[in-house]
Formats: sequence, structure tokens, C-alpha cells
Amino acid sequence: MSWPNRKLLVIFIVLIMGVIVCILFFSFIRERQHNQQVFIERGQTLIHIISASLSLQTRMGCYRAQRVVEIINSASLLPGILFVGLLNNEGKVIASAGEIPPHPFNNFAQENLILWDKECVFLSQTLTMEELQKGRQHRYGMMCPDPTCANESMVPWSQWGSGPFYLVVCLGTQELKGMNTGTLIRFAIFTLLSMGISILGFFVLDLYQRKESVAYELKLAQEKARYNEQLAQIGAGLAHETKNPLGIVRGLAQAIQEEVEPNSSEYRYATQIIDETDRSVRQINNFLELTHPHTPELQSISLKTIVKQLISLVEMDVKNKEIVVKVEGADVTVEADVEYLRRALLNLLLNSVQACSKGDEIIIRVESKDNSVAIHIIDTGRGISDEDLPHVTKPYYSKRKGGTGLGLSIVNEIILLHGWKFSIQSQEGNGTRATISDIRRVNA
Repeated sequence: MSWPNRKLLVIFIVLIMGVIVCILFFSFIRERQHNQQVFIERGQTLIHIISASLSLQTRMGCYRAQRVVEIINSASLLPGILFVGLLNNEGKVIASAGEIPPHPFNNFAQENLILWDKECVFLSQTLTMEELQKGRQHRYGMMCPDPTCANESMVPWSQWGSGPFYLVVCLGTQELKGMNTGTLIRFAIFTLLSMGISILGFFVLDLYQRKESVAYELKLAQEKARYNEQLAQIGAGLAHETKNPLGIVRGLAQAIQEEVEPNSSEYRYATQIIDETDRSVRQINNFLELTHPHTPELQSISLKTIVKQLISLVEMDVKNKEIVVKVEGADVTVEADVEYLRRALLNLLLNSVQACSKGDEIIIRVESKDNSVAIHIIDTGRGISDEDLPHVTKPYYSKRKGGTGLGLSIVNEIILLHGWKFSIQSQEGNGTRATISDIRRVNA
């Protein structure tokens, strides 16, 4: 799976999370509605049971008041029931039990009422005389039983009056709140879980994408490395073969110098041929060294000795330009390939000399810390522009007239072979500081 960028991946994951959360939210709403429906159905079932019980206590427009009160009281004692009441068509209480509701009783004299309150819900059902007289026929026929009748367990009878009647049940919402709280907790858990899985999926996909990208870049780099190695081998062979005819050309030019007068134009032309031949050979040698470096042969060397040798090599150029050269820091012994270290420092020193004008200053500073040494070559010359600074270590990159662009490339290659660090700080018109650091110090 490949993504154009991480932004698209983030948008995709956010969309997935949004869809999942929406699905869970609507599921949460449906489950809450289901909880309320189950809650209401339980109350309505209780009303039907009470209604059936009242019907059994009804005979031809009369009822046994004591039994009705017992039914109402028994129903009010059930778990979650706050109030049970039986009202006539005027909203007056025939029988009631439980906590008195805060609403006026006549508010409940309605058909099939469902009224939600803060702590409870009120349900009401209309009862007609036909519904109440569904019980068996009494032996007294169509007449209301004598209230003083000793039968029927000596329970007196009362007149229902004209209907309809309203049976009201008040259910406490604590249980419903508990059900909704459980639903909310499950919703929160599933939401957090889905978000966690989505975030984990993002990191997995991002890691996979990075892995694929790194693998592709590595493969591409390997291909480029093999191609560059082949080019380097071809170039090295070509350079090596070019040195032989250049040597012949140089020898012929020297022979011409021996046959002509020193002041003649032929002598001058032969001198130019020799100089250009020597410059070409130097470039070829630098190229061969850059493409086929050898493994450093580490040994202990005094930096003071190397710096002294380097100053002597540039002594004439320094005097001609009237440049001041200073050496700072104590003598330390380091571990390095002597020839490589000398060549790297010489290239840096030559760059500083070429960048300096009359009256400029070059400082060779040695700083030692613990087991490592840093060498700074600082000049007050013309400096390097911000545009050129990132490219100065690239092969054949040079803005100086007559420069080959290989000096700093060789320095960088030598430093990489040793595992040191190399940095260049410069500002156009304010000089340059080149630093080789992390050179291993040898304790004397």
C-alpha cells in the first residue's frame, strides 16, 4: 500500500475514525431509545396486571374497596414503583399508595398518558366500566350486591360511579439512568478503543510506508552506487592511461627547451606545455585518490610536527601576500594516517592562503578535550557565499579561477575514512573557519 504523503494518510484515518464514531453514536442513541421502550413496556405491563386485578374485584358497577386498596398498596411496594393511583373521571383519587407526585392529580386524567419528569415517569391508562366488568357474573344478577352481605369474606362493596377511570403508575428512573449510564460507558469504551485502533493503524501504515520508502531509496542508492562505481573504474582506467601520453608530451617539451634559446618563443611555448601537463597530471592524481582511496594506516603523530611542515610548504606564498600565520594550542599526539592527515590539512591551508589578501591573517588552532582533538584553520579572507557553501565539498565544484574543485572533496573523503567530523563556517567578506574534530588523542 502506497500513500502520496502523510497528510493524505492522516485524512484517511480521521475519516475512518469519524465514520466509526458516528456509527457508535447512532448505536448509542438507538440503545437509549430501546432502554426507554423496555422501561415503558414494564410500566404498561404492570398497569395491565393491576387492571386485570381490579376487574376481578368488580361486580355490576360495584367494587370491594378494601381489596382495591390492597391491590394498589401491593403494586406500590414493587421495586422501582414510586406511586400508584386510581382516579375517577373528575380526577379525584379513589385509591392511591406511595409518594404523592408533585403534579396535580387532574393532570393524569388523560387517556394513555406518558409524562417524563426529572426523577420519574408517569403512565396512565383509561379504564371503562366494560373493561372492569369482565369478571364472572355475581349471583345477585344485575343488582349491586348488598354492602352488608356477609359472603365474599365479609368484604363490603362500594359503587364505582360513572366512568371512565384512570389508573396512574409512577416509575422511578433510577434503573433507567443506570441502564443509560452502562450504555454510555460502553459507548465511551468502544469509542476510545476504535480511536486507539485507528491511531495504531495510522502508525502501522505510516511505518509501513516509511519502510517501503526507505527500501526503495536504499535500492535506488545501491543502483546508483554500482553505476558510479562502474563509472569510477572506467574513469580511473582512462585517467591512468592518459598519464602515459602526458608524460611523453612533457618529455618532448623538455627536449625542445634544451634545443632552443631560453629567450625564444619556442622555449616559452614549451614551458607552457610543461606547466599545463603538470597541472593535468595533478588533477588526474587527485581524481585517482578520490575514486580509489586506501584504508588509513593509523599511527601516532605529533600535530606540532605536521603543522610545522605545512607552514614551510606555503612559506613563499605567505611571504609574497604578506599574510600573518599564527599557531595556537599545545602540542598533542593524535592517531591518524600521517599522509592523509597532512594532505587534508595542506588542502585546507592552501584554500585559506588563496582566499587571503595582503594583511589578512590565518590561525591554526588546536583544541583538545578529553580523548579527542579538534583542528581549526581560520582565515580572514574573502569567505564563501551562502549560495556556494552547501556545495564546496562536491567534486569539481569551484568558483575560483584555475581551481579544480577536488581539494575539499579529498578532505571530506579523508575525514570520512577516519570517522572524524568536518564542518565549514563562512560568511562572504568575513573569512572562513574549517574544523576537523573527533580526532582520537593519544595520551603521552
